[in-house]
Amino acid sequence: APCIHKMSLLVFSENQDLLYHFLTKSVEEKLSEHRIVKNPEDAANHLTETVLVQIFSPILLAIQYLENDGEYLAVIETKQGIRLVFNYFCDYIILGILDAEESQEEAECFLNFSVFTIKTLVGPCFDQLKNHKTKMTLDSLLHFNTFCGADLTNIMKCVQI
Repeated sequence: APCIHKMSLLVFSENQDLLYHFLTKSVEEKLSEHRIVKNPEDAANHLTETVLVQIFSPILLAIQYLENDGEYLAVIETKQGIRLVFNYFCDYIILGILDAEESQEEAECFLNFSVFTIKTLVGPCFDQLKNHKTKMTLDSLLHFNTFCGADLTNIMKCVQI
């Protein structure tokens, strides 16, 4: 099974404030294709928090609208082949961006694990994710190289999410 620790993850507040983000190289490149970036190696420098909010703002509005209407939207696939999975905690939207080799099941498992890890790390105070030390700790916990599909599934069963 492919390792799912390489999934990109973004956490937004209800006001579309980007609290946390981790982007894989392949996702950075895909997002940069839709922006004017002269050098692909500079993609990360051009995908600032402001740019990421601009990119995902229409999607977040649609999710919030559907959720307020009683509809639960869990997965979106774009024309460009980018698949997005969502999870909600209080008024926060946790968004995962799947790389090509990841299944939806693996992504949802990783997203559930991410929510559990964030809640364990900061409790209901998701705004703490903007703190550099907290972000580095979360990066380490979520993207630790030994979490592969089967292992993470067993971990999730143990914590009963």
